[in-house]
Amino acid sequence: MTAAGVVAADGRKELPRQLSSGQTLYFKFVQPVLGIAGFGAATLLAFAGALDDSAIARAVPHLKWLLLAGWLGATPLLLATNAGLKRVRLDAHTLYVSNFRDEIAVPVSEIESVLERRWLRLHPVTIKFRTATPMGRAITFMPVGRMFGFLTGHPVVDELRRAAAHARQGWETQ
Repeated sequence: MTAAGVVAADGRKELPRQLSSGQTLYFKFVQPVLGIAGFGAATLLAFAGALDDSAIARAVPHLKWLLLAGWLGATPLLLATNAGLKRVRLDAHTLYVSNFRDEIAVPVSEIESVLERRWLRLHPVTIKFRTATPMGRAITFMPVGRMFGFLTGHPVVDELRRAAAHARQGWETQ
């Protein structure tokens, strides 16, 4: 873990603030495994004939093929949306990005753009950097959840945009 932080005017060390949800670990590692394994188990049971006598199998013709299609469709979707999630923290000058194994520090001035896909369930926020980092040119994180968050953009998006603009402005005037 990085001993990150900046020193405030009164001499206290300010620690970076967590921008990503505390549930990121679950959605990155646990949910894809449970979802893929659950769909796979149901599909295997259906093909093995274990569900033939169930009410659902009688009500839904070709259940095993529907389960197989669902499993094949859900697997890449879960991996694409969840497996790449990062833990993100921010202090006055630096964005700290972690994949739960490694952590990198990226100057806020390196943020090129910030995009939120608020109509997706996790409301993922993607940060694109001006140059490539060890975690790639862009990272995606799940911000802290909000009640009725789908109605408006997450405030962290504007905060990151303002911080990047301010950092670049200060950098360009030096």
